[in-house]
Amino acid sequence: VPPGFDPEFVLNAGQDDVEHAFSPLKLASREERLALWRKFAARGVVVVPTMVVGKSLLVPLDHLKAMMDDAAGKLEPRRPYVSLFCLKDWREQLSEASPEGRKAFEEIVANTRRDLREMHEAGVELLAGTDFAVINVFPGSSLHDELELFVSDVKMTPAEAIERATRRSA
Repeated sequence: VPPGFDPEFVLNAGQDDVEHAFSPLKLASREERLALWRKFAARGVVVVPTMVVGKSLLVPLDHLKAMMDDAAGKLEPRRPYVSLFCLKDWREQLSEASPEGRKAFEEIVANTRRDLREMHEAGVELLAGTDFAVINVFPGSSLHDELELFVSDVKMTPAEAIERATRRSA
């Protein structure tokens, strides 16, 4: 959902799924947010948050640079399998990163994690998804990273997380 499209807009538009979650709901109380998420659950709106993007972008910039320069994969064993095209794109993203932007993104990620925990609590169907061409998101294995975040951040059981990437997604 692009920034500026609030959840009520999505409900009123009749949309049946949301990719990448929402801009965090900073002003609403927990009770107001849960009531909203219960509306999503009742309408059967599916959310595919791609949490792995938030995690990947919060890695310290110096570590990301060192990882990209490490063709042997000593820092990150998945690094040697990343295409040259993807590495070029990642280097461009790294060059555009700023401490101020990252600080703002940290708050967005924290609020989004809270919202996703509450969505799960309210019964919203959360499904596993990934992304590509985002720095530090590794094609293929990022799905495993996403499932780990479903357990650690959303508080799903491991079985629930696996189900969200397999049976429920199908």
